[in-house]
Amino acid sequence: MEKSDYDLEAAIEERLCGDSRFESAQIRIAVDNGVVTLSGDVKTYEQKHAAIQIAQQTEGVRGVADDLLVHVVSAHRRTDLELTGLIGLTDLLELK
Repeated sequence: MEKSDYDLEAAIEERLCGDSRFESAQIRIAVDNGVVTLSGDVKTYEQKHAAIQIAQQTEGVRGVADDLLVHVVSAHRRTDLELTGLIGLTDLLELK
C-alpha cells in the first residue's frame, strides 16, 4: 500500500526528531506526490547529507529535493590569509 504525503512527512519528521544530530537544525519537510523537499538551515554538511539520506531511505519516497542551507558556525570560519597559511602559501607570498 502506498503511503500518503502526510504519512511520509510524519515518518521523516519522526526519524529526524529522533536523531540527536538534528537537535538544533531547523529543517522543514514538504511532500508532493511522494517527492520530498527538505528546506531550512543546518549547521554542518554532515547534517545536510544525513537528512537527505533519511528522506531517501524512507519507504514510499519517490525522490528528494534538497533546499537545505549549511550555515557554518563563525568559530569555524577562517580568513583567506589563514587558509593560505594552512596550505603553506604564506611562505611563497613572503618571497615576493
